[in-house]
Amino acid sequence: MTKMVYFYLPKGTINDATQFYVSLIEKAFIKMRYRVQFYYVAFKTDPEKIIVTIRPGDFSKIRRLNPTNNIVTWFQGIGPEEYRMLHGNSIRSYLVSKYLERLERKALKGSFITLFVSEAMKRHYCEKYNLQILNDLVIPCYNKHLNSDLIISQDRKYKELSFVYAGGLFAWQCIDRTLLIFKIIESRFPKAKLTLLTGDRLEAKRLIDKYSLKNVEVSYVKLEDLDVELSKHKYGFLLRDKNSVNLVATPTKMNSYLSVGIIPIYTNVIDAFEENLDLGEFGVRVSFDSKDEEIANSILLHAGQDISPAEIIQKLEAVFGKFYNDDKYISSLVSMLKNKLLNEH
Repeated sequence: MTKMVYFYLPKGTINDATQFYVSLIEKAFIKMRYRVQFYYVAFKTDPEKIIVTIRPGDFSKIRRLNPTNNIVTWFQGIGPEEYRMLHGNSIRSYLVSKYLERLERKALKGSFITLFVSEAMKRHYCEKYNLQILNDLVIPCYNKHLNSDLIISQDRKYKELSFVYAGGLFAWQCIDRTLLIFKIIESRFPKAKLTLLTGDRLEAKRLIDKYSLKNVEVSYVKLEDLDVELSKHKYGFLLRDKNSVNLVATPTKMNSYLSVGIIPIYTNVIDAFEENLDLGEFGVRVSFDSKDEEIANSILLHAGQDISPAEIIQKLEAVFGKFYNDDKYISSLVSMLKNKLLNEH
């Protein structure tokens, strides 16, 4: 009998970040000689077939149709807390978050294997729902491999005071604080430059005007050109506030920056980065409760150091080997699946 695994991926679930993560799970099953099939609408299948879902709500839908199947569930983020952070503390927000909590609890208790993006996420769920979660694996969010050739070809950037911010311009991404810190840097070093790589050009220009910034460029490039564009810059901003959402997250932005040799400027609020990223002189790690002036000072102090492309590549090879390692996570998932399936028979 052909061994089958079905991925349930409704419309809206797949983007650049989730596609890579799903491909890691897929490769683990292929390594075990499973045939992989993708479904984009809810379906019913034979009880012996394994199903993969990547959202708690999708788990509930597919579980109703397949009450006894083994389901692997990937938890991308803590949905209720994210919803409240984005929508405030209204009655609607409260009701929606309670509904999302029910979905989370069902998926955590009913999944064959649970995949988390950080150990902090697992701890969050264990404490919040008073659960003992045993059959789990932690795989951080990432979608890039180290591009040493690009780092070498753009090594002149380490002689310049160039900054980049890539992504959305929402308040929770600390874009206002990023611009205020750059404003301090710009006032001291008029040749400093910041590029905002974002699809929201109008909002970017509004913020530039709001803070009276001079050396800020707004740009947007196609996904296939993003690595080359990012690699032109020395520093990349990744500031976050201290809250439960950020504590458990593993933003792909860090992986994108590091893959092309950008030195990240990041706050000490993401548990997985605190535990797993040892960047040394090739990162600017700052305290979230520092004043903007203090963060600007830390950046400028770092900018006075000489950066060796060969040394940064050596450091990043160690980081990617430990934290952004496809083979490591595929092998771990294969091992877990084999042990779980063996114990069932």
